[in-house]
Order: sequence, then C-alpha cells, then structure tokens
Amino acid sequence: LGEATVQDVFSPTELKGAMILSANWMYSSFIENLGNGHFKITPLPYQAQLAPVYGILPYDYDHDGLTDLLMIGNDYGMELLQGRADASYGLVLKNAGGNRFAALELPESHFCVSHDARALTRVDLATGREMILATQNRDALKAFLPKSTGGKVVPLEPGEVKARITFKNGQHQLREFYWGSTFLSQEPRTILLDDGMTEIELLDHSNKPTRRINASGIVN
Repeated sequence: LGEATVQDVFSPTELKGAMILSANWMYSSFIENLGNGHFKITPLPYQAQLAPVYGILPYDYDHDGLTDLLMIGNDYGMELLQGRADASYGLVLKNAGGNRFAALELPESHFCVSHDARALTRVDLATGREMILATQNRDALKAFLPKSTGGKVVPLEPGEVKARITFKNGQHQLREFYWGSTFLSQEPRTILLDDGMTEIELLDHSNKPTRRINASGIVN
C-alpha cells in the first residue's frame, strides 16, 4: 500500500469531482531568520521525516551552548486504508554548530516516546532542576530528567522576552521567550542558570537590558 498511487487506492467514481491540491515541500524543516526579511529553510535529518511531528522543544540537553531539538509525533487517527503513522520513537537532534543537526540513537539519547505522542514541554522542579514532559493520546505521560550541571531556575519578569547567554566555553546564545509554544503545551517563562554559564543578560521588547545575572546568581 505504501507504493500505491491515488488511482490504485480510489476508483474513478470516488475521484470524480475531487478537489486536487499540490504541495511542493513536505519536509520537517529548520527555518533560519537571516534578517531584513530573508529566511533560509533547511530539511532536518531523515529521522525527522519518518512520521508526523507534533511536539518540538528547543533544548540544550548537553549544556554546550548550542540549542538542540527534542521532537515527538506519530498519528493513530489516520483513515482506515492508510493505517497508523507510527514510525517515530521520539528524537533528539543534536546541534553540531552552524545550524547543522544530527540525530542521536536511542541508547545515547534515552529519549523514547513511541506511541500517539502530542505535547512536549519542560517544567521546573523545586530542587532547581528541569523535567521534560511528553503526552501520548490515551496513553501514559512520559517524564524525563535531563542530566544536571547544577544551577538555579530564574523566573522571568512579564516584560522580559529575550536572554543573551554567555557560556564558559566561549559560546554565546540569544534565546527568546513566549507565552506559549509548540503543540498543545505551555512552556514556563523561566531560564535555567546552570554551571556552564557565566552570565545571563535579560532584555525587553525594545532590546533594552533589564537584568544581568552572573554565575553566582547575583543580579546586577
């Protein structure tokens, strides 16, 4: 069935009067803002193309100053003739620099969400760590505790929308914050000041600095 054409699956009677639509880009992709109204679209690795993607969480899982991507998906609600779209087991795409991503194998990522997955987000714990949560339709909630490098969770003020982060390894990162993100989920408006960072500079909508927080958690 996977190699069948539309004409193989549907009879001429069923196709009579059908609306015909076309698509020219079917890849799960990374879109880079180049500035001045210009964007660059790049397909993600083939492992991100095997099933529908619903939950996406930009997350620096290895604390190297480069934003990685956590992804979940599948769809059990397909039409009967199509069957389930269930080839995803959850995915971690490691940022290799230069906006190039490489998929990690399950024994390395330990991130498995194999059923009808939907929402993906993070939550803050009272211990100062973060937990990753993934929902599955009519199935168990999955929880993952990333490796910790220590640190503290910093709540954002209502007007703070960006952070310039400086890492001990020389990396710099600009991170944006929203009031909601990804599919059916809500990410907390916090930032984790971990031991790999030297400073976090928080900014408002006009890019005006509001606070600077050093590695000791002291606000300047």
